[in-house]
Amino acid sequence: MNISRKLRRVGAYVTCAVLLGCHVSFASTFNYKDHITSLHTKQEIEQKYNATVNGNYPENEYLVMPNYPSTVGSLKPVVINDTLSRINYYRWLSGLNELTPNYAKMERNQKGAILLNELGQLTHTPEKPEGMSDEFYKEGYAACFYGTQPGDVYSGNVAYDNFHTLPDLIDLYIADIYNGDTSNGAVGHRLSILDPFGTKASLGKCGNFSTLSIYYESSAAAYNEVSPKKLDAQPYYSYPTAGYFPKQFCYTNEYWSVLVPGGYYLNTSKIAVTVEYDGQVYRVPYVQERSFFAIDFKLPDYLINKLGGENRTMPEGEFKVTVTGFKIPGNSYMNLEYTVNFFDANIPITEIYFEEDNYNIEVGQEAKIELFYSPAAAEVENSEIVWSIADEKIASINNDGVITAKRPGTTTATVTIQGVTRTCNITVYGDVVYELGDVDRNEIVDANDAAYVLELFKATNYTQDDLNLGDLDYNGILDSNDASLILELYKTRE
Repeated sequence: MNISRKLRRVGAYVTCAVLLGCHVSFASTFNYKDHITSLHTKQEIEQKYNATVNGNYPENEYLVMPNYPSTVGSLKPVVINDTLSRINYYRWLSGLNELTPNYAKMERNQKGAILLNELGQLTHTPEKPEGMSDEFYKEGYAACFYGTQPGDVYSGNVAYDNFHTLPDLIDLYIADIYNGDTSNGAVGHRLSILDPFGTKASLGKCGNFSTLSIYYESSAAAYNEVSPKKLDAQPYYSYPTAGYFPKQFCYTNEYWSVLVPGGYYLNTSKIAVTVEYDGQVYRVPYVQERSFFAIDFKLPDYLINKLGGENRTMPEGEFKVTVTGFKIPGNSYMNLEYTVNFFDANIPITEIYFEEDNYNIEVGQEAKIELFYSPAAAEVENSEIVWSIADEKIASINNDGVITAKRPGTTTATVTIQGVTRTCNITVYGDVVYELGDVDRNEIVDANDAAYVLELFKATNYTQDDLNLGDLDYNGILDSNDASLILELYKTRE
């Protein structure tokens, strides 16, 4: 029925055109080349972000530790406030209103995090664990998914992470690189957090799993009633935003978003996007249209390669974006044109995390220490990373954080970055691996080893291990020839 109605409407337009002849009424176009977010200065952007970083963020984020099934638990007020502060920073950067905490729903988010932790699985549609009550499961499932009942319209965002604080997770939600790659370009978490209709948020955590819910008003009219910032203040919102934008907040392969809260027909419009950089215009090959007033797109591969490949922070400089084809009610169109000016923001790290706090390595083996930083948006150059080992006889470490285990024992590895220091424990187990020629096993090949081989030769009393280390001519015995070869090896190293 819908198809036939559409065909009749098209037919009516054709008849009208024939009757009017050359006096056909063309669609009008509204061009927007200015954007409210271009008013943010570099200094404002830096200072406002760094104000969201709490140097005294608690190591234990819980007011009440969750302990399923007896205790749902709760987060400390400072954790909720810091996380909302980071969310509202990105909304401010995009020209949007602030969200307020939805304390009435915090317990539901805690149940969602507990549900994910019980399953040990990150999903928006978790299955019911054995033994969990129907009521608990229903609440937990809702926190991971979304709700559409009257007065409770919200999205469910989920995350697994054991290296970042909850505020830092917002940085990763906003980037949304992995979610975008697995959903054919759909950037879900970012557009949920930056939705223009959003007014409140709630969150929960259990173990390494966390949930975040963003609550929306059902319509522009309902939103305008509860928010001091009206949706008609500007026709669109973007991320990265127009004007100055920190390059640390955007990677070369990250999706860009445009949010249009008005009554535009995204699914039936022919939207095209071009990006101009360094004097050359690049056409975006694919635009993902979203049902909640948004599109997202990624830079074309040949431009990404020009910028140094994937997973690089954007270079400093201007990128001019042109979007055409948003269809407005009344047979009109809206075109957008804005410029993102990426700059190098000053976002220092405040904390360093190791992937593990204790490394157990067998003698002769290697292990790499993976580092994570807080805030997540901080950028660290390799030249800023300084490693050291407390006891270099037990293990060594190179500039890339790769540990080489030498002999059994315990020691510590320390890294210092931008004045912040972190230490982890290293335990080396197994048998000592000595160098060929080190017959006296003092970890140095010298004249003493040659003399020791002669003693063993005269006594004709040596072990297989002595033979393995001292038989440099591989003739199956220790003799004066082996002693001479050890002396030659020693002299070549002087």
